[in-house]
Amino acid sequence: MIKAICCGCGAEKSAAIKLCNECGAMPTSHEDRVVSVCLSSDCLKQENLRIARKYIRTKDRLPGFHVKVRREAERIVREMPEDFQLSNSFDLDAVLFEDRFLIED
Repeated sequence: MIKAICCGCGAEKSAAIKLCNECGAMPTSHEDRVVSVCLSSDCLKQENLRIARKYIRTKDRLPGFHVKVRREAERIVREMPEDFQLSNSFDLDAVLFEDRFLIED
């Protein structure tokens, strides 16, 4: 299941407001956040996310959004906390743990 699509390259992401692991795009401006939420499962059905992904990858530009989709995305972004911080964090993987960091009982 697709959660979100990067507005820069069309890669799948696990959340709309997140650093893209493929192209490094980060939705920091208000407009970038709105577009990123438009390209998420909060606003689009799975089939439309697949179509948007293909469109961005083949046309190298964003698709147009229906006014209702954009309005919903703007509402979601508006309701984000004022102190909302983007995270550059990454998912921890077992390869990051070395024996020297393990604590023995």
